[in-house]
Formats: sequence, C-alpha cells, structure tokens
Amino acid sequence: MLPTFVGLGSQRSASTWLHSVLKAHPQITMTSRKEVAYFGKQIQWHNLNWYTDLFRDPSGLPTRAIRGDISPWYSRLRRHSVESLRRMIPDLKAVLIIRNPIARSWSQAMVELSFMKDVLRRRTNRYNDYQPVIELWDDVFGAGCVHVDIFDKVKTDPNGLLRGILKHVGADRDLRVADELLKEQVASTEKAIKGVKVEMPEFMRWLLATQWLEPTRRLNAKLDGMVDSWVKEMEEIAGKRVPGSWKLRRFAYRQLLSLPERLAYEVYEAQRELRLRRRNRVIEEQARNAPR
Repeated sequence: MLPTFVGLGSQRSASTWLHSVLKAHPQITMTSRKEVAYFGKQIQWHNLNWYTDLFRDPSGLPTRAIRGDISPWYSRLRRHSVESLRRMIPDLKAVLIIRNPIARSWSQAMVELSFMKDVLRRRTNRYNDYQPVIELWDDVFGAGCVHVDIFDKVKTDPNGLLRGILKHVGADRDLRVADELLKEQVASTEKAIKGVKVEMPEFMRWLLATQWLEPTRRLNAKLDGMVDSWVKEMEEIAGKRVPGSWKLRRFAYRQLLSLPERLAYEVYEAQRELRLRRRNRVIEEQARNAPR
C-alpha cells in the first residue's frame, strides 16, 4: 500500500493543516504520522513494510484507494530519487503549496530562532526555490503531475484550495473545511514560537527581496502570473534606495559568513546521495516483490 499522491510542501506552508483536512476525507487514507519523509530520508533506515504500515487503519478497516503522504522534505529530492519513485508508483500525483519566499523564510527563521543564519543557509533556501521542483516532478512523471496552489488561500479561500487538491488526487470535491480545523490546525508562527513575535527588520526584507526577485519572476512566468503580487512586492522592496552599508552587509552575509555552511552542506548532500542510491535499489526490489 504505497501512496497515490504526495505533498511536496513547502515547509512552513500549511502542511500540517492539509494533512489534518485530508485525513477527514472519507475517500482518503493519510499516513498515521505527518511529515514521514520516507523517500529520501527514513528510507535510509527503514524497509518498505515499515512505511506501508503507516497507511493501515489501526482499527482494521480497509485502507482507502486514495492514499497520501505530505512531507515537505520531498521537495528536496534529487532526480534519481524521483525517478526511483516513478518506477515504484508510475501514476503518483504531487501537490505543492507555495508561499512568498520572504514570508516563508522569516516564518522558518522565527520558529528555529536562528534569524540571519537560517534565512541564508542552503537547506532553507531550497524550500523557496519552487520552479526547479515543479519542473523536475513534471519531467519525471509527466506534465501535470504537480498541482500548485498558494498558501494565502488557507485563510482567504480554504474550500477553493481544497477543491483543487481533491480534484487533482481523484477524490470527491464536496468536502468542506470544518471551522474548527480552520481555527485549530493552521500552525501560525506566533503559536509555534509560544507567543513571541519579532517584526522582520527592513534590512532582512530587502535582503530576501533582492535574493528571490529573479527566481520569482521565472516562477511567475511558468505559472502564468499566479504570483504576480509577489513579484510586484519584491520589485518595490528591491527598488528602494538603501544605505550603502546594506549592500556591504549583503556581500558579507552571502559571500563570507554563509560559505562554511554551504561547503559543509554540499559534503553532507554528496554523502547522503550515495547512501540513497544504494537504498533506492533495495526498496525498489522490495516493491517489486510486494503482494499486490
């Protein structure tokens, strides 16, 4: 019992909320744990049976035909892991909720209380770079594999957001989001950091806008204007006159202070990818031999 769809994230973009809402749908079985991150992470230590057991109903009821696993980690999968998934689950669908990189980066920095360090580090930035994720999954699984929608709709149009996702994964679209789920399941930054709220410094806002303006323009072109408002916001922020010291600080942060982390991350990624290539072959063999 493998998933029929996966949620690719992004991190700090309503993955907990979406897991809870879809879990309430009578046609869908979600993993018993949220954000399992089996492919690309837990796969290194657990065999396939460990993962498929997460789709079993503890009361013994039959597993439903539509099964989902929402794990933002999957947006970090490299091509060989995505291709391995296709060999195991050829018809897999994917859902990606995207959030303005400025707001998403600050939300994650606030939760991890690392601020500048977290905003700049490589692994955090990968959760903001949506276009390569969409293109990779659509290229491997076929055009239309990834359903993309906007984080802001969790508050402005949750039922519209849900209908689009349910249509994509093949479920009945009549389900409406219960008011209690809207109120209780959205993990806001303020709740996650126990009520402490720090306003984003203007320098940080400018730094993020200049960093993500061009990637967001490319994303907007690919999504036919879906994120026009993000582009306009970033253009306005990046176009402001700023003190010369800000540009020096940007150079220092990007080129000097973040260099050790970037190098360490590349080494870590290279080692992990070698392990994953071996494990993917093992798990693919287990999938081929599993009872249907």
